[in-house]
Amino acid sequence: MIQEINGKSAISGAAFISDGRFGNIQNFKDYVTNEFDVIDFEKNAIISEIDKRIYDLIDINGEIGQEAARNILIAEDFKKIKNIISSKDLVNPLKDITDSINYYIHKIHDIGIDLQDVDIFIVQEFPHPFENVIGTAVNFDKADKIKYNIDEGIYFQENRILPFATSILAAHEIIHKIASINAPYILARGLEEGLCDYLGTLFLCGEKIGVPLCLNYILNLRFGFSPTRFSERYRTSLQQAAVFYIYFGFEGLFELAREGRIKIEDSEKHLLNGDIDNIKIDKKGNWIKEITDFSIRILNFENTLVVSPLALLIAQKIHLGDNINEFFRENNINRKEGQSAIKELQDMYFVLISDGEKITSDRSKLYLDTNVMRYSLSLGD
Repeated sequence: MIQEINGKSAISGAAFISDGRFGNIQNFKDYVTNEFDVIDFEKNAIISEIDKRIYDLIDINGEIGQEAARNILIAEDFKKIKNIISSKDLVNPLKDITDSINYYIHKIHDIGIDLQDVDIFIVQEFPHPFENVIGTAVNFDKADKIKYNIDEGIYFQENRILPFATSILAAHEIIHKIASINAPYILARGLEEGLCDYLGTLFLCGEKIGVPLCLNYILNLRFGFSPTRFSERYRTSLQQAAVFYIYFGFEGLFELAREGRIKIEDSEKHLLNGDIDNIKIDKKGNWIKEITDFSIRILNFENTLVVSPLALLIAQKIHLGDNINEFFRENNINRKEGQSAIKELQDMYFVLISDGEKITSDRSKLYLDTNVMRYSLSLGD
């Protein structure tokens, strides 16, 4: 059964490349997209439905508490998703995957890497013994053919394919293909995952759709709040690749991919031991300022400042010296829920301090301005 591509698919995919304030992309898209599965995969229809949803969300009756604050914040993120859908071609993702992989292969050839055509498989589940793997795509290589008789290529689970996002993921998988040419019997984990994010998502796909959207994708995918241990490992691998990139640039990263998994594993060992100077890489160069800045950012990213919706809304509006009760009245905020949100910002996160009457210290704007303070869909206590 082939998944129907519809408005829900488009909004889910666009959310991945948006710069929303949500703290967890999976929770956000699961929460907001269900009503869009009856909307056709057509730009004007989707935009019209988003406009209706935004109107309903900001139609606030009575005081603003946690639920109303959540609706206001979701409406703001819907506006960003709408901008993406409005400005981008809405292409069937199955076609986009094929077109994107052909583009990536062409760019890889231009770099000087001899990569043969890549076979693409759209499947309902991954081949045995990987049928229980949770994920959208897997690159199966020569070792998998020998061990499990799985045909080489990139496999996509059809029920997880999304517009925008899956073609970006394809760039990640194609770097696995390059890394597996030498020593495919070594398991693709650790630094190789970060290498695929840098060379595939940020470099190859960055040239195709623009670096800013790819940066958003990485942040949403790798820095969701309350991640599993599995996703934490992907984030660590990304940060390892960031260190490697800062030292060696894309020239060094591509050399590492060409060398294959023995060299990748050896380099990861040096990174884990903190002796990066002992990594033997001949080529060094090709830094892109936007990605260098991003690399420093993700090495310093504060991932714990995900607060309740009302706490975020208050942090956005309140200022040092404000009288708290006057602030609640002027902004139509429910006093009881507002006081609880102030307490959350003070006791749990220590970004606001009050003397019970006024705000006496405010550090929240630092984290708001750098977009690390985000909101949870949970309504707090």
